[in-house]
Amino acid sequence: MMLNLFNTFRRITTNIIAQRQSLALSVSQSCRAMATFGREYQPNNLQRKRKHGYLARLRTASGRKILARRKRKGRKYLTH
Repeated sequence: MMLNLFNTFRRITTNIIAQRQSLALSVSQSCRAMATFGREYQPNNLQRKRKHGYLARLRTASGRKILARRKRKGRKYLTH
């Protein structure tokens, strides 16, 4: 009787431990996946100006539309 009760208890606890370990693994894997985000923006003024600056906007038709739209709206800063 006592041995049967002990075996049942051991089986239940091993199941619980296994579930906790699998949950901990899935949480750590998802945290590791999320940790890879956020390093994309490395500030560089020259690249910023070349891509989003006033002269870059003037060079293309869509850029001139952006400038006109921002002027019409009354923006203090048209571009970078």
